[in-house]
Amino acid sequence: MSKRVTKTKPCKDREKLGILRVKDHRKIEERILRLLDRYESSPETDKRWLDIGRSCIEQGFMAINRAVFEQKRAELPED
Repeated sequence: MSKRVTKTKPCKDREKLGILRVKDHRKIEERILRLLDRYESSPETDKRWLDIGRSCIEQGFMAINRAVFEQKRAELPED
């Protein structure tokens, strides 16, 4: 039988704040990625470094978003 977890008000408020923050992050990330898309079409741009930079930016935003939600390790049945 699984335990039912109920969220308290502070937990729900923190979750809503996290969602708002991630939405802001996604807008910022999208603006940066669109800028990089414009660089892609320039013949002077080194595409290899641009791809590396894009990957680092995407990874950075992913890490920030995970930090906002304070993700914890999954609980397993044997725990």
